[in-house]
Amino acid sequence: MKVWNRWTFVGVLLVVALAACDGRDGDSAEAAAAGIDTVGTSAEALRTVKLIVPSMSCPLCSRSIRGRLEEAGLQDISIDLDTKIVTARFDPDRLDLDEIIALVEGQGFPVAEAEVVDRELP
Repeated sequence: MKVWNRWTFVGVLLVVALAACDGRDGDSAEAAAAGIDTVGTSAEALRTVKLIVPSMSCPLCSRSIRGRLEEAGLQDISIDLDTKIVTARFDPDRLDLDEIIALVEGQGFPVAEAEVVDRELP
């Protein structure tokens, strides 16, 4: 029987942490490589989308969703794990509600409700 020492434990933690990291560093290099223009939309043209995602339950879930929405050019993304609500601002000339839902569901998280709202959400 193998006894775990401190270094084995640290190694396992490092492997788990690296496996959870998907390489996104916050810039738009991936979006640019995918041909997505994340710059140039005026704030007035943006709309706010509100999604209810019941299966979103942990920080890795929210990271996955946030990363995909950022890649698609959504901005001001807010994710509340307690209420299971995702809000973000998007350019309606580039994306519609069905496309945004498909982005989230493509990450493996079914969307129960979705709406585009004209007012700012808290």
